[in-house]
Amino acid sequence: MEEWGCTIELQELTGTLLERWEQAHREWIGRKANTKIDSAGRAVIVGLSIVDEQRNRPFADKAGFSTLSESSADVLDRLYMECCKLNKFGGFANNDNESEEDDVKKPAADQESDSGEN
Repeated sequence: MEEWGCTIELQELTGTLLERWEQAHREWIGRKANTKIDSAGRAVIVGLSIVDEQRNRPFADKAGFSTLSESSADVLDRLYMECCKLNKFGGFANNDNESEEDDVKKPAADQESDSGEN
């Protein structure tokens, strides 16, 4: 992320994290039924997907979600779209996961499997 002066690594959500996102999003939007994903929902998905070098998720809590929701809408939207591709959400279910962003990395295990080498 040029805007943040670093490279962001995203990791696919586990089933547990997906359930956590659904719960956090319901709480964040005040339990409004069928509410479209807004910046808060984007921040939660991005926060649950960002990993550091030790595979920890440093933004995967309410404080992290809040920090991300206050960041640039353009940056948040780009990261959200990458998370959707990675997790095959929405219209990305049948697309490949190749990132168009040079500053968003796939986890090393995914990169190795993409190379065709064993």
